[in-house]
Amino acid sequence: MHAGYADDALSDDVDERMLGVRTPAGSDAEDGYQYEYEYYEEEEEQQPGSGRMHQGRLGKLNLMTPITERTLEYANIHTLNARSTAGSVASVSGKVFSIAEETARESADMLAAELREDEELSGGLPQKYDAMREEKHMEERTGTLSLMDALTRASAFIPPNPCNPFESPIITSLLSVLPADLAFHDLRAYESGRLDALQKFARKKERRSSGNSSRNSNSGAEQRSLRIELEDQKYDILSKLGEGGFGTVFEAIDVGAAALKKGRSMDDGSDDDFSDGDEDEDEIPKVALKVVKPRSIWEFHVLRRIHATLSPVLRRSIVTPAALYAYKDESFLVLELRRQGTLLDIVNRAPSAGITQQGACLDELLVMFFATELMRTLEGLHRSGFIHGDVKIDNCLLRLEDVPGAASAWAAQYDPAGEGGWSYKGVTLIDFGRTIDTKLFPSGQTFVGDWAMDARDCLEMREGRPWTFQTDYFGLAGIIFCMLYGKYIEASSVVTADPAPDGTARYKLATPFKRYWQGELWTRLFDLLLNPTLVRPNGSLPLYDEMAELRREMETWLQVNCNRASNSLKGLLKKVGLSILGGKDGR
Repeated sequence: MHAGYADDALSDDVDERMLGVRTPAGSDAEDGYQYEYEYYEEEEEQQPGSGRMHQGRLGKLNLMTPITERTLEYANIHTLNARSTAGSVASVSGKVFSIAEETARESADMLAAELREDEELSGGLPQKYDAMREEKHMEERTGTLSLMDALTRASAFIPPNPCNPFESPIITSLLSVLPADLAFHDLRAYESGRLDALQKFARKKERRSSGNSSRNSNSGAEQRSLRIELEDQKYDILSKLGEGGFGTVFEAIDVGAAALKKGRSMDDGSDDDFSDGDEDEDEIPKVALKVVKPRSIWEFHVLRRIHATLSPVLRRSIVTPAALYAYKDESFLVLELRRQGTLLDIVNRAPSAGITQQGACLDELLVMFFATELMRTLEGLHRSGFIHGDVKIDNCLLRLEDVPGAASAWAAQYDPAGEGGWSYKGVTLIDFGRTIDTKLFPSGQTFVGDWAMDARDCLEMREGRPWTFQTDYFGLAGIIFCMLYGKYIEASSVVTADPAPDGTARYKLATPFKRYWQGELWTRLFDLLLNPTLVRPNGSLPLYDEMAELRREMETWLQVNCNRASNSLKGLLKKVGLSILGGKDGR
Protein backbone atom coordinates (compact mmCIF):
# COMPACT_ATOMS: atom_id res chain seq x y z
CA MET A 1 0.00 0.00 0.00
CA HIS A 2 1.24 3.44 -0.84
CA ALA A 3 2.71 5.12 2.18
CA GLY A 4 0.67 8.23 1.55
CA TYR A 5 -2.57 6.33 2.02
CA ALA A 6 -1.79 4.38 5.13
CA ASP A 7 -0.98 6.79 7.90
CA ASP A 8 -2.44 5.09 10.95
CA ALA A 9 -1.58 8.11 13.04
CA LEU A 10 -4.44 9.96 11.43
CA SER A 11 -7.62 10.17 13.42
CA ASP A 12 -10.26 7.56 12.65
CA ASP A 13 -13.03 10.04 13.32
CA VAL A 14 -14.51 10.81 9.93
CA ASP A 15 -16.50 13.97 9.52
CA GLU A 16 -19.88 12.46 8.67
CA ARG A 17 -21.27 15.70 7.29
CA MET A 18 -21.65 15.94 3.55
CA LEU A 19 -18.24 16.70 2.04
CA GLY A 20 -19.50 19.21 -0.45
CA VAL A 21 -18.07 22.60 0.54
CA ARG A 22 -15.51 24.05 -1.82
CA THR A 23 -12.74 26.27 -0.50
CA PRO A 24 -11.60 29.01 -2.89
CA ALA A 25 -7.95 28.59 -3.67
CA GLY A 26 -7.27 32.31 -3.52
CA SER A 27 -4.92 34.38 -5.59
CA ASP A 28 -2.32 31.63 -5.75
CA ALA A 29 -4.55 29.37 -7.82
CA GLU A 30 -2.40 29.72 -10.89
CA ASP A 31 0.94 29.52 -9.08
CA GLY A 32 0.00 26.45 -7.10
CA TYR A 33 -0.74 24.08 -9.94
CA GLN A 34 0.58 20.59 -9.57
CA TYR A 35 0.49 18.39 -12.59
CA GLU A 36 -0.47 14.79 -12.96
CA TYR A 37 2.81 13.99 -14.61
CA GLU A 38 4.25 13.01 -11.25
CA TYR A 39 1.97 9.98 -11.09
CA TYR A 40 4.68 7.64 -12.22
CA GLU A 41 6.88 8.19 -9.19
CA GLU A 42 8.05 4.89 -7.83
CA GLU A 43 6.02 3.51 -4.96
CA GLU A 44 7.46 1.91 -1.89
CA GLU A 45 8.27 -1.76 -2.33
CA GLN A 46 6.01 -4.29 -0.61
CA GLN A 47 7.48 -6.20 2.24
CA PRO A 48 8.48 -9.73 1.23
CA GLY A 49 6.72 -12.67 2.77
CA SER A 50 8.09 -16.07 3.54
CA GLY A 51 9.05 -18.73 1.05
CA ARG A 52 11.26 -18.78 -2.02
CA MET A 53 11.83 -15.30 -3.34
CA HIS A 54 12.73 -13.81 -6.68
CA GLN A 55 13.19 -10.30 -7.95
CA GLY A 56 10.49 -8.81 -10.19
CA ARG A 57 8.53 -5.62 -10.80
CA LEU A 58 7.28 -5.72 -7.24
CA GLY A 59 10.67 -6.19 -5.72
CA LYS A 60 10.86 -9.64 -4.11
CA LEU A 61 7.96 -11.97 -4.83
CA ASN A 62 7.06 -15.03 -2.82
CA LEU A 63 6.66 -17.89 -5.27
CA MET A 64 4.72 -19.87 -2.69
CA THR A 65 1.94 -17.28 -2.58
CA PRO A 66 -0.32 -15.82 -5.30
CA ILE A 67 1.06 -13.09 -7.50
CA THR A 68 0.30 -9.63 -6.16
CA GLU A 69 0.46 -6.26 -7.86
CA ARG A 70 1.38 -2.91 -6.39
CA THR A 71 -0.92 -0.71 -8.42
CA LEU A 72 -4.36 -2.13 -7.73
CA GLU A 73 -6.17 0.49 -9.75
CA TYR A 74 -9.42 -1.41 -9.95
CA ALA A 75 -9.06 -4.85 -8.37
CA ASN A 76 -11.46 -5.02 -5.45
CA ILE A 77 -9.20 -5.86 -2.55
CA HIS A 78 -11.83 -7.29 -0.26
CA THR A 79 -15.10 -7.80 -2.13
CA LEU A 80 -14.17 -9.98 -5.11
CA ASN A 81 -16.33 -12.75 -3.70
CA ALA A 82 -19.34 -10.49 -3.47
CA ARG A 83 -22.04 -10.77 -6.06
CA SER A 84 -21.09 -8.71 -9.09
CA THR A 85 -22.90 -6.08 -10.98
CA ALA A 86 -22.54 -6.61 -14.69
CA GLY A 87 -21.31 -3.05 -14.95
CA SER A 88 -23.26 0.13 -14.35
CA VAL A 89 -22.31 3.57 -15.48
CA ALA A 90 -23.42 6.99 -14.36
CA SER A 91 -26.33 8.15 -16.44
CA VAL A 92 -25.63 11.84 -15.94
CA SER A 93 -23.22 13.87 -18.03
CA GLY A 94 -21.77 10.75 -19.55
CA LYS A 95 -22.48 11.44 -23.22
CA VAL A 96 -19.69 10.99 -25.73
CA PHE A 97 -19.16 13.38 -28.58
CA SER A 98 -21.86 13.73 -31.20
CA ILE A 99 -21.25 12.61 -34.77
CA ALA A 100 -20.96 16.23 -35.86
CA GLU A 101 -18.31 16.91 -33.23
CA GLU A 102 -16.41 13.77 -34.22
CA THR A 103 -16.43 14.78 -37.89
CA ALA A 104 -15.32 18.32 -37.09
CA ARG A 105 -12.50 17.11 -34.89
CA GLU A 106 -11.30 14.56 -37.45
CA SER A 107 -11.26 17.28 -40.10
CA ALA A 108 -9.40 19.61 -37.76
CA ASP A 109 -6.84 16.91 -36.98
CA MET A 110 -6.25 16.26 -40.66
CA LEU A 111 -5.93 19.95 -41.48
CA ALA A 112 -3.55 20.50 -38.58
CA ALA A 113 -1.40 17.60 -39.79
CA GLU A 114 -1.29 19.08 -43.30
CA LEU A 115 -0.31 22.50 -41.95
CA ARG A 116 2.39 20.90 -39.82
CA GLU A 117 3.79 19.02 -42.81
CA ASP A 118 3.89 22.23 -44.86
CA GLU A 119 5.84 24.00 -42.13
CA GLU A 120 8.26 21.07 -41.78
CA LEU A 121 8.88 20.98 -45.54
CA SER A 122 9.42 24.74 -45.68
CA GLY A 123 12.05 24.50 -42.95
CA GLY A 124 10.18 26.87 -40.68
CA LEU A 125 10.54 25.41 -37.20
CA PRO A 126 8.05 27.21 -34.91
CA GLN A 127 9.41 28.50 -31.64
CA LYS A 128 6.12 28.31 -29.72
CA TYR A 129 7.00 25.06 -27.99
CA ASP A 130 10.28 26.43 -26.66
CA ALA A 131 8.54 29.59 -25.53
CA MET A 132 5.91 27.55 -23.75
CA ARG A 133 8.59 25.67 -21.82
CA GLU A 134 9.77 28.99 -20.39
CA GLU A 135 6.33 30.12 -19.18
CA LYS A 136 5.99 30.15 -15.43
CA HIS A 137 2.20 29.99 -15.39
CA MET A 138 0.71 27.23 -17.51
CA GLU A 139 -2.90 26.08 -17.45
CA GLU A 140 -4.40 22.76 -18.47
CA ARG A 141 -7.31 24.17 -20.45
CA THR A 142 -9.57 22.77 -23.15
CA GLY A 143 -12.01 24.53 -25.45
CA THR A 144 -10.39 27.95 -24.98
CA LEU A 145 -9.31 28.46 -28.60
CA SER A 146 -11.28 29.18 -31.74
CA LEU A 147 -11.09 26.58 -34.49
CA MET A 148 -8.55 28.63 -36.44
CA ASP A 149 -6.43 29.27 -33.34
CA ALA A 150 -6.59 25.59 -32.44
CA LEU A 151 -5.43 24.64 -35.93
CA THR A 152 -2.61 27.17 -35.76
CA ARG A 153 -1.53 25.90 -32.34
CA ALA A 154 -1.71 22.26 -33.48
CA SER A 155 0.32 22.90 -36.61
CA ALA A 156 2.92 24.83 -34.61
CA PHE A 157 3.27 22.06 -32.04
CA ILE A 158 6.59 20.41 -32.90
CA PRO A 159 8.13 19.01 -29.71
CA PRO A 160 11.63 17.55 -29.51
CA ASN A 161 11.97 14.13 -31.10
CA PRO A 162 12.06 12.02 -29.00
CA CYS A 163 10.07 13.70 -26.23
CA ASN A 164 8.51 12.81 -22.90
CA PRO A 165 4.80 12.85 -23.84
CA PHE A 166 3.77 13.67 -20.26
CA GLU A 167 6.02 16.66 -19.74
CA SER A 168 3.99 19.60 -18.44
CA PRO A 169 4.26 21.94 -21.46
CA ILE A 170 3.43 19.11 -23.85
CA ILE A 171 0.25 18.08 -22.00
CA THR A 172 -0.70 21.75 -21.68
CA SER A 173 -0.30 22.23 -25.42
CA LEU A 174 -2.29 19.09 -26.24
CA LEU A 175 -5.17 20.03 -23.95
CA SER A 176 -5.33 23.53 -25.41
CA VAL A 177 -6.33 22.25 -28.85
CA LEU A 178 -9.03 19.86 -27.62
CA PRO A 179 -12.68 20.94 -27.79
CA ALA A 180 -14.63 21.74 -24.65
CA ASP A 181 -16.42 18.82 -23.01
CA LEU A 182 -19.61 19.32 -21.01
CA ALA A 183 -18.68 16.37 -18.79
CA PHE A 184 -15.50 18.15 -17.69
CA HIS A 185 -16.21 20.23 -14.58
CA ASP A 186 -13.44 22.79 -14.19
CA LEU A 187 -13.25 23.59 -10.47
CA ARG A 188 -9.56 24.41 -10.34
CA ALA A 189 -10.17 27.68 -8.54
CA TYR A 190 -11.25 25.64 -5.50
CA GLU A 191 -9.60 23.31 -3.05
CA SER A 192 -11.23 19.90 -2.55
CA GLY A 193 -9.45 18.32 0.42
CA ARG A 194 -11.67 15.25 0.46
CA LEU A 195 -9.23 12.41 -0.13
CA ASP A 196 -7.98 12.14 3.45
CA ALA A 197 -11.53 11.85 4.81
CA LEU A 198 -12.38 9.23 2.18
CA GLN A 199 -9.28 7.21 3.10
CA LYS A 200 -10.10 7.32 6.81
CA PHE A 201 -13.68 6.25 6.15
CA ALA A 202 -12.49 3.34 3.99
CA ARG A 203 -9.95 2.16 6.58
CA LYS A 204 -12.54 2.36 9.33
CA LYS A 205 -15.03 0.34 7.32
CA GLU A 206 -12.40 -2.26 6.38
CA ARG A 207 -11.50 -2.82 10.02
CA ARG A 208 -15.13 -3.23 10.98
CA SER A 209 -15.81 -5.69 8.17
CA SER A 210 -12.74 -7.72 9.11
CA GLY A 211 -13.68 -7.80 12.79
CA ASN A 212 -10.42 -6.11 13.82
CA SER A 213 -11.91 -2.89 15.09
CA SER A 214 -10.77 -2.05 18.63
CA ARG A 215 -14.00 -0.24 19.33
CA ASN A 216 -17.15 -1.80 20.65
CA SER A 217 -19.32 -2.81 17.71
CA ASN A 218 -22.40 -1.89 19.76
CA SER A 219 -21.24 1.67 20.39
CA GLY A 220 -23.36 3.01 17.59
CA ALA A 221 -24.82 2.38 14.18
CA GLU A 222 -22.28 1.54 11.53
CA GLN A 223 -21.71 4.24 8.97
CA ARG A 224 -22.52 2.50 5.70
CA SER A 225 -21.52 5.31 3.38
CA LEU A 226 -19.98 8.76 3.21
CA ARG A 227 -21.71 11.30 1.01
CA ILE A 228 -19.72 13.79 -1.01
CA GLU A 229 -20.94 16.49 -3.35
CA LEU A 230 -19.03 17.30 -6.51
CA GLU A 231 -20.45 20.51 -7.89
CA ASP A 232 -24.08 19.57 -8.57
CA GLN A 233 -23.73 15.78 -8.21
CA LYS A 234 -23.89 13.71 -5.03
CA TYR A 235 -22.17 10.35 -4.47
CA ASP A 236 -22.39 7.94 -1.54
CA ILE A 237 -18.94 6.39 -1.06
CA LEU A 238 -19.31 2.71 -0.08
CA SER A 239 -15.80 1.24 -0.03
CA LYS A 240 -12.32 1.39 -1.48
CA LEU A 241 -11.79 -0.87 -4.47
CA GLY A 242 -8.05 -0.39 -4.76
CA GLU A 243 -5.23 2.08 -4.96
CA GLY A 244 -1.86 2.57 -6.54
CA GLY A 245 0.56 5.07 -7.90
CA PHE A 246 -2.05 6.57 -10.21
CA GLY A 247 -4.87 7.08 -7.71
CA THR A 248 -7.39 5.58 -5.33
CA VAL A 249 -10.60 4.03 -6.65
CA PHE A 250 -13.79 3.98 -4.59
CA GLU A 251 -17.12 2.28 -5.17
CA ALA A 252 -19.91 4.85 -4.98
CA ILE A 253 -23.65 5.21 -5.49
CA ASP A 254 -24.71 7.84 -8.00
CA VAL A 255 -27.31 9.49 -5.77
CA GLY A 256 -28.94 11.44 -8.57
CA ALA A 257 -29.31 8.39 -10.81
CA ALA A 258 -30.60 6.33 -7.86
CA ALA A 259 -33.21 8.98 -7.08
CA LEU A 260 -34.37 9.08 -10.70
CA LYS A 261 -34.63 5.32 -10.69
CA LYS A 262 -36.99 5.67 -7.73
CA GLY A 263 -39.10 8.03 -9.78
CA ARG A 264 -38.25 11.32 -8.16
CA SER A 265 -35.82 14.20 -8.44
CA MET A 266 -33.12 15.20 -6.00
CA ASP A 267 -34.66 18.69 -6.07
CA ASP A 268 -37.44 17.60 -3.72
CA GLY A 269 -35.03 17.97 -0.79
CA SER A 270 -35.18 14.38 0.44
CA ASP A 271 -31.97 12.74 1.60
CA ASP A 272 -32.43 9.02 1.12
CA ASP A 273 -29.66 6.66 2.14
CA PHE A 274 -29.38 4.30 -0.81
CA SER A 275 -26.85 2.14 1.03
CA ASP A 276 -29.22 1.00 3.77
CA GLY A 277 -29.60 -2.50 2.31
CA ASP A 278 -33.28 -2.15 1.39
CA GLU A 279 -32.50 -2.07 -2.33
CA ASP A 280 -31.30 -4.92 -4.52
CA GLU A 281 -27.54 -4.35 -4.77
CA ASP A 282 -27.54 -5.04 -8.50
CA GLU A 283 -30.29 -2.48 -9.07
CA ILE A 284 -28.62 0.52 -7.42
CA PRO A 285 -26.76 2.73 -9.94
CA LYS A 286 -23.11 2.62 -8.94
CA VAL A 287 -19.89 4.04 -10.32
CA ALA A 288 -16.17 3.80 -9.75
CA LEU A 289 -14.74 7.08 -8.49
CA LYS A 290 -11.02 7.48 -9.18
CA VAL A 291 -9.50 10.14 -6.94
CA VAL A 292 -6.04 11.42 -7.88
CA LYS A 293 -3.88 13.82 -5.89
CA PRO A 294 -2.33 15.88 -7.39
CA ARG A 295 -5.10 16.10 -9.93
CA SER A 296 -5.08 14.31 -13.27
CA ILE A 297 -6.88 15.73 -16.30
CA TRP A 298 -5.38 13.92 -19.28
CA GLU A 299 -6.85 10.45 -18.64
CA PHE A 300 -10.44 11.70 -18.89
CA HIS A 301 -9.88 13.57 -22.14
CA VAL A 302 -7.97 10.79 -23.86
CA LEU A 303 -10.65 8.28 -22.82
CA ARG A 304 -13.31 10.53 -24.33
CA ARG A 305 -11.33 10.75 -27.56
CA ILE A 306 -11.00 6.96 -27.65
CA HIS A 307 -14.73 6.44 -27.14
CA ALA A 308 -15.47 9.03 -29.84
CA THR A 309 -13.18 7.18 -32.26
CA LEU A 310 -13.59 3.42 -31.78
CA SER A 311 -16.52 1.34 -32.98
CA PRO A 312 -19.26 0.37 -30.49
CA VAL A 313 -17.96 -3.22 -30.45
CA LEU A 314 -14.47 -2.14 -29.41
CA ARG A 315 -15.74 0.45 -26.94
CA ARG A 316 -17.15 -2.37 -24.80
CA SER A 317 -13.57 -3.32 -24.01
CA ILE A 318 -12.56 0.19 -22.91
CA VAL A 319 -13.61 1.54 -19.52
CA THR A 320 -16.24 4.27 -19.96
CA PRO A 321 -15.65 7.74 -18.49
CA ALA A 322 -18.77 9.59 -17.36
CA ALA A 323 -17.41 12.84 -15.91
CA LEU A 324 -14.37 14.56 -14.44
CA TYR A 325 -14.38 17.01 -11.54
CA ALA A 326 -11.00 18.76 -11.41
CA TYR A 327 -10.11 20.81 -8.34
CA LYS A 328 -6.89 22.64 -7.58
CA ASP A 329 -5.56 19.79 -5.43
CA GLU A 330 -7.52 16.69 -6.47
CA SER A 331 -9.52 15.24 -9.35
CA PHE A 332 -12.50 12.89 -9.34
CA LEU A 333 -12.91 10.74 -12.45
CA VAL A 334 -16.30 9.02 -12.66
CA LEU A 335 -16.04 5.65 -14.43
CA GLU A 336 -18.27 2.70 -15.06
CA LEU A 337 -18.08 0.14 -12.27
CA ARG A 338 -16.91 -3.40 -12.95
CA ARG A 339 -16.39 -5.59 -9.91
CA GLN A 340 -15.56 -8.87 -11.58
CA GLY A 341 -11.85 -8.95 -10.83
CA THR A 342 -8.86 -8.94 -13.17
CA LEU A 343 -7.00 -11.47 -15.27
CA LEU A 344 -4.47 -11.55 -12.45
CA ASP A 345 -7.19 -12.84 -10.11
CA ILE A 346 -7.95 -15.84 -12.28
CA VAL A 347 -4.23 -16.64 -12.61
CA ASN A 348 -3.96 -16.69 -8.82
CA ARG A 349 -7.14 -18.76 -8.39
CA ALA A 350 -6.64 -21.14 -11.31
CA PRO A 351 -6.01 -24.33 -9.24
CA SER A 352 -8.93 -23.81 -6.86
CA ALA A 353 -11.23 -22.79 -9.72
CA GLY A 354 -10.42 -25.92 -11.73
CA ILE A 355 -9.27 -24.01 -14.80
CA THR A 356 -5.70 -25.29 -15.10
CA GLN A 357 -4.40 -27.73 -17.69
CA GLN A 358 -2.04 -30.61 -16.84
CA GLY A 359 -0.09 -28.74 -14.21
CA ALA A 360 0.28 -25.54 -16.23
CA CYS A 361 -1.39 -22.27 -15.24
CA LEU A 362 -4.58 -21.40 -17.13
CA ASP A 363 -6.13 -23.85 -19.55
CA GLU A 364 -4.90 -22.98 -23.03
CA LEU A 365 -8.47 -22.40 -24.20
CA LEU A 366 -8.81 -19.54 -21.72
CA VAL A 367 -5.39 -18.12 -22.58
CA MET A 368 -6.21 -18.17 -26.29
CA PHE A 369 -9.62 -16.57 -25.68
CA PHE A 370 -8.37 -13.71 -23.52
CA ALA A 371 -5.35 -13.19 -25.79
CA THR A 372 -7.56 -12.72 -28.85
CA GLU A 373 -9.81 -10.31 -26.94
CA LEU A 374 -6.81 -8.19 -25.97
CA MET A 375 -5.32 -8.36 -29.46
CA ARG A 376 -8.56 -7.16 -31.04
CA THR A 377 -8.76 -4.22 -28.61
CA LEU A 378 -5.13 -3.18 -29.13
CA GLU A 379 -5.55 -3.46 -32.89
CA GLY A 380 -8.43 -0.99 -32.68
CA LEU A 381 -6.51 1.40 -30.45
CA HIS A 382 -3.40 1.27 -32.62
CA ARG A 383 -5.35 1.62 -35.86
CA SER A 384 -6.81 4.83 -34.42
CA GLY A 385 -3.40 6.10 -33.32
CA PHE A 386 -3.59 5.44 -29.57
CA ILE A 387 -0.82 3.88 -27.49
CA HIS A 388 -2.23 2.58 -24.19
CA GLY A 389 1.17 2.84 -22.54
CA ASP A 390 0.51 0.69 -19.46
CA VAL A 391 -0.67 -2.70 -20.74
CA LYS A 392 -0.35 -5.17 -17.86
CA ILE A 393 -2.38 -8.02 -16.47
CA ASP A 394 -3.95 -6.17 -13.54
CA ASN A 395 -5.20 -3.46 -15.91
CA CYS A 396 -7.40 -6.05 -17.63
CA LEU A 397 -10.78 -6.38 -15.93
CA LEU A 398 -12.95 -9.39 -16.57
CA ARG A 399 -16.06 -8.61 -18.60
CA LEU A 400 -18.43 -11.51 -18.00
CA GLU A 401 -21.79 -9.89 -18.54
CA ASP A 402 -25.11 -11.69 -18.36
CA VAL A 403 -26.39 -12.73 -21.78
CA PRO A 404 -29.97 -11.48 -22.26
CA GLY A 405 -32.63 -14.12 -22.71
CA ALA A 406 -32.86 -17.76 -21.73
CA ALA A 407 -29.92 -19.91 -20.66
CA SER A 408 -29.56 -21.14 -24.24
CA ALA A 409 -28.94 -17.57 -25.45
CA TRP A 410 -25.25 -18.13 -24.76
CA ALA A 411 -24.23 -20.64 -27.41
CA ALA A 412 -21.70 -23.36 -26.65
CA GLN A 413 -20.03 -22.76 -30.02
CA TYR A 414 -17.54 -19.89 -29.82
CA ASP A 415 -18.16 -17.10 -32.32
CA PRO A 416 -15.39 -14.51 -32.78
CA ALA A 417 -17.92 -12.09 -34.29
CA GLY A 418 -19.76 -12.04 -30.96
CA GLU A 419 -22.89 -13.88 -32.06
CA GLY A 420 -24.59 -16.33 -29.72
CA GLY A 421 -23.92 -14.18 -26.65
CA TRP A 422 -20.13 -14.13 -27.06
CA SER A 423 -20.04 -10.34 -27.37
CA TYR A 424 -20.89 -10.24 -23.65
CA LYS A 425 -17.69 -12.05 -22.70
CA GLY A 426 -14.20 -10.58 -22.74
CA VAL A 427 -12.04 -8.03 -20.94
CA THR A 428 -12.14 -4.30 -20.24
CA LEU A 429 -8.94 -2.25 -20.35
CA ILE A 430 -8.48 0.39 -17.64
CA ASP A 431 -5.86 2.87 -16.47
CA PHE A 432 -5.26 5.25 -19.39
CA GLY A 433 -3.10 7.74 -17.50
CA ARG A 434 -0.12 6.98 -19.75
CA THR A 435 -2.04 6.78 -23.00
CA ILE A 436 -0.65 8.70 -25.98
CA ASP A 437 -2.77 10.01 -28.85
CA THR A 438 -0.23 9.95 -31.66
CA LYS A 439 -2.57 11.93 -33.93
CA LEU A 440 -1.85 14.99 -31.82
CA PHE A 441 1.90 14.69 -32.50
CA PRO A 442 3.88 15.23 -35.71
CA SER A 443 4.37 12.27 -37.99
CA GLY A 444 7.37 10.18 -36.98
CA GLN A 445 7.30 11.35 -33.35
CA THR A 446 8.99 8.99 -30.88
CA PHE A 447 8.92 9.02 -27.09
CA VAL A 448 11.03 8.54 -23.99
CA GLY A 449 10.08 8.37 -20.32
CA ASP A 450 11.76 9.51 -17.14
CA TRP A 451 9.85 7.21 -14.78
CA ALA A 452 11.33 4.10 -13.17
CA MET A 453 11.53 1.14 -15.58
CA ASP A 454 11.55 -2.56 -14.81
CA ALA A 455 11.41 -5.98 -16.45
CA ARG A 456 7.81 -5.56 -17.59
CA ASP A 457 8.68 -2.50 -19.67
CA CYS A 458 9.86 -2.95 -23.23
CA LEU A 459 13.59 -3.17 -23.96
CA GLU A 460 13.64 0.25 -25.60
CA MET A 461 12.32 1.85 -22.41
CA ARG A 462 14.75 0.02 -20.18
CA GLU A 463 17.71 0.98 -22.36
CA GLY A 464 16.66 4.61 -22.71
CA ARG A 465 16.02 4.32 -26.46
CA PRO A 466 13.07 5.98 -28.25
CA TRP A 467 9.87 3.95 -28.54
CA THR A 468 6.31 4.12 -29.82
CA PHE A 469 4.00 1.10 -29.94
CA GLN A 470 6.67 -1.30 -28.64
CA THR A 471 5.48 -0.67 -25.08
CA ASP A 472 2.02 -2.13 -25.82
CA TYR A 473 3.38 -5.16 -27.67
CA PHE A 474 5.75 -6.06 -24.85
CA GLY A 475 2.97 -5.47 -22.32
CA LEU A 476 0.71 -7.92 -24.17
CA ALA A 477 3.56 -10.44 -24.28
CA GLY A 478 3.88 -10.11 -20.50
CA ILE A 479 0.16 -10.73 -19.97
CA ILE A 480 0.08 -13.86 -22.14
CA PHE A 481 3.30 -15.11 -20.49
CA CYS A 482 1.70 -14.72 -17.07
CA MET A 483 -1.45 -16.60 -18.13
CA LEU A 484 0.61 -19.44 -19.60
CA TYR A 485 3.26 -19.80 -16.89
CA GLY A 486 1.64 -18.31 -13.80
CA LYS A 487 4.38 -15.75 -13.11
CA TYR A 488 5.47 -12.32 -14.23
CA ILE A 489 7.78 -11.93 -17.19
CA GLU A 490 11.32 -11.01 -16.07
CA ALA A 491 14.53 -9.95 -17.74
CA SER A 492 15.70 -13.57 -17.64
CA SER A 493 12.45 -14.70 -19.32
CA VAL A 494 13.57 -13.21 -22.63
CA VAL A 495 16.81 -14.23 -24.35
CA THR A 496 18.47 -13.47 -27.66
CA ALA A 497 17.66 -15.67 -30.64
CA ASP A 498 19.25 -15.93 -34.07
CA PRO A 499 19.79 -12.34 -35.26
CA ALA A 500 17.93 -10.83 -38.18
CA PRO A 501 19.64 -10.92 -41.63
CA ASP A 502 21.01 -7.43 -41.09
CA GLY A 503 22.49 -8.43 -37.74
CA THR A 504 19.78 -6.80 -35.61
CA ALA A 505 19.18 -8.64 -32.34
CA ARG A 506 16.10 -10.84 -32.17
CA TYR A 507 14.49 -12.03 -28.93
CA LYS A 508 12.50 -15.07 -27.83
CA LEU A 509 11.18 -16.63 -24.63
CA ALA A 510 13.71 -18.59 -22.61
CA THR A 511 11.11 -21.11 -21.40
CA PRO A 512 9.93 -23.62 -24.02
CA PHE A 513 6.24 -24.16 -24.66
CA LYS A 514 4.64 -27.33 -23.36
CA ARG A 515 4.32 -30.03 -25.97
CA TYR A 516 0.51 -30.02 -25.89
CA TRP A 517 0.27 -26.25 -26.46
CA GLN A 518 -0.10 -24.70 -29.89
CA GLY A 519 3.62 -24.04 -30.05
CA GLU A 520 3.75 -22.84 -33.64
CA LEU A 521 1.05 -20.20 -33.05
CA TRP A 522 2.55 -19.01 -29.78
CA THR A 523 6.05 -18.85 -31.30
CA ARG A 524 4.88 -16.60 -34.11
CA LEU A 525 2.88 -14.39 -31.76
CA PHE A 526 5.73 -13.89 -29.29
CA ASP A 527 8.14 -13.27 -32.18
CA LEU A 528 5.90 -10.41 -33.31
CA LEU A 529 5.41 -9.00 -29.81
CA LEU A 530 9.07 -9.19 -28.78
CA ASN A 531 10.48 -8.05 -32.16
CA PRO A 532 7.89 -5.68 -33.64
CA THR A 533 10.40 -3.57 -35.60
CA LEU A 534 11.67 -6.67 -37.43
CA VAL A 535 8.27 -7.64 -38.87
CA ARG A 536 8.36 -5.17 -41.77
CA PRO A 537 11.43 -4.38 -43.90
CA ASN A 538 11.26 -0.69 -42.95
CA GLY A 539 10.56 -1.43 -39.27
CA SER A 540 7.42 0.73 -39.23
CA LEU A 541 4.77 0.46 -36.52
CA PRO A 542 2.02 -0.25 -35.57
CA LEU A 543 1.39 -3.81 -36.78
CA TYR A 544 -2.40 -4.00 -36.59
CA ASP A 545 -2.76 -5.88 -39.89
CA GLU A 546 -0.12 -8.47 -39.00
CA MET A 547 -1.57 -8.93 -35.53
CA ALA A 548 -5.09 -9.26 -36.94
CA GLU A 549 -3.93 -12.06 -39.23
CA LEU A 550 -2.51 -13.99 -36.29
CA ARG A 551 -5.61 -13.30 -34.21
CA ARG A 552 -7.86 -14.77 -36.89
CA GLU A 553 -5.80 -17.96 -36.91
CA MET A 554 -6.15 -18.19 -33.13
CA GLU A 555 -9.90 -17.59 -33.37
CA THR A 556 -10.18 -20.38 -35.93
CA TRP A 557 -8.40 -22.72 -33.52
CA LEU A 558 -10.82 -21.69 -30.77
CA GLN A 559 -13.81 -22.42 -33.00
CA VAL A 560 -12.51 -25.91 -33.73
CA ASN A 561 -11.49 -26.75 -30.15
CA CYS A 562 -13.98 -24.82 -27.97
CA ASN A 563 -16.02 -27.97 -27.20
CA ARG A 564 -13.30 -30.54 -26.62
CA ALA A 565 -14.05 -33.48 -24.34
CA SER A 566 -11.89 -32.44 -21.37
CA ASN A 567 -13.08 -28.85 -20.99
CA SER A 568 -15.21 -26.52 -23.09
CA LEU A 569 -14.51 -22.80 -23.38
CA LYS A 570 -17.99 -21.93 -22.16
CA GLY A 571 -17.61 -24.31 -19.22
CA LEU A 572 -14.26 -22.79 -18.28
CA LEU A 573 -15.68 -19.27 -18.36
CA LYS A 574 -18.57 -20.40 -16.15
CA LYS A 575 -16.01 -21.78 -13.68
CA VAL A 576 -14.25 -18.43 -13.72
CA GLY A 577 -17.56 -16.80 -12.85
CA LEU A 578 -18.27 -19.24 -10.04
CA SER A 579 -14.82 -18.70 -8.53
CA ILE A 580 -14.32 -14.97 -8.99
CA LEU A 581 -17.89 -13.74 -8.80
CA GLY A 582 -18.84 -15.61 -5.65
CA GLY A 583 -21.22 -18.16 -7.11
CA LYS A 584 -22.55 -16.17 -10.05
CA ASP A 585 -21.66 -17.99 -13.26
CA GLY A 586 -21.83 -14.95 -15.51
CA ARG A 587 -24.34 -16.42 -17.91
